[in-house]
Amino acid sequence: SIESQILTLPDITSFHAYQVGSQVQLTWNSVTSLEKIKYEIREGADFESGRFVGITETNNFTFPYSVSVQVLLNFHIRAFLKFPDETISFGNSSNI
Repeated sequence: SIESQILTLPDITSFHAYQVGSQVQLTWNSVTSLEKIKYEIREGADFESGRFVGITETNNFTFPYSVSVQVLLNFHIRAFLKFPDETISFGNSSNI
């Protein structure tokens, strides 16, 4: 559709991760005021090869993660919007 071809989603900003006990909480600024925006989160070296963590429609996400020692994790996120004709518009991925 023409609508999906001309829409470019902005980059995600203020992407942060916090460990709270055995939980990891990720927060970020919403990319736009459009409805139906979703966010896909992955953990790993880069978005494309990263392990799928989850999809959410809010600007925060919490998931259980067992950590017994301090570790460095790389999280990646990108916004996407699925149109009625099944086309998808992706934003660039951001990482922390």
